[in-house]
Amino acid sequence: MTAYVNLNWMLRSVHTVPGLVLVYGPGSKRMGREVAELLGIEPVLVEHRIFPDGESHLRVAGDVVGLDVVLVHSTAPPQDARMVQLLFTLDVLREGAESVTVVAPYLAYARQDRRQAPGEAVSITSVIRLLRALDVSKLVTVNVHNPAVFEGQGLVLCDVSAVPLLADHFLEEGFGGSFSLSLGKKPVDVRHAEEAASVLGGGFARLETFRNPSTGRVTLGEPDFEVDGLRVVVFDDVVSSGGTHLRAVELLRGMGAAEVHLACVHSLLAGERLEAVRGAFDGFVCTDTVPNEYSRVGVAPLLADAIREG
Repeated sequence: MTAYVNLNWMLRSVHTVPGLVLVYGPGSKRMGREVAELLGIEPVLVEHRIFPDGESHLRVAGDVVGLDVVLVHSTAPPQDARMVQLLFTLDVLREGAESVTVVAPYLAYARQDRRQAPGEAVSITSVIRLLRALDVSKLVTVNVHNPAVFEGQGLVLCDVSAVPLLADHFLEEGFGGSFSLSLGKKPVDVRHAEEAASVLGGGFARLETFRNPSTGRVTLGEPDFEVDGLRVVVFDDVVSSGGTHLRAVELLRGMGAAEVHLACVHSLLAGERLEAVRGAFDGFVCTDTVPNEYSRVGVAPLLADAIREG
């Protein structure tokens, strides 16, 4: 189903990392096997089954004592179940491993990064504390929502970007010179547009977004760029409901854009929301961090590189 870009990465010779064992959890079976193949190591499976009462049973099916362990396990939907599986597996690994690095292609709760009302949980902070308590030495993610929230938290973060890979896909499809646009108001959002433009070669800008803390409704800022007659590719880290993106495409068409395409790293769209977004844009592409029918870009090479670099 997934047609990967940057196949030269996939085909280059693998490099074994001495003293390293890769364990893959139930949230990343295919991804774990792909990363292990790129690293030239035999992976260890986490066996998983569900008891009749709905609880999970997990078993690390290999010896990790005294070794540096990389656990590949995504917390993509169903998020709560995947998070529990991650924590249980880490508790087993910490008993004998020399060190543990978690590779989470999609990290759940990353967008809940600030308190909007008294008593509200800042969920990503809770996740970070749990990982630290389970002796995780490093966390590898792909385009985590807000890397700045990890600063000063005592957990080493390696956040790799799949935006250049998405841009590569569009370049190979003949989109050289297209205008790259990102959405949001964080510093990292500007970087997404810059990364894409460095590949596509066209102009770039950021369209600011503002979320009402009470209603959750997102409004768009005033654009300070021109797209009349241009092909536009909107790059974003995650699409969940798609409401913001539907407003953005309407705005861009009103500004005279010739075509508007959407490229996101993590797509959580499903059902009517997916159909609405797909129908509004001229094209829709995402990576395989959350596998779906629109996954066209594989991130396993990015993850393998991050592991090699330590």
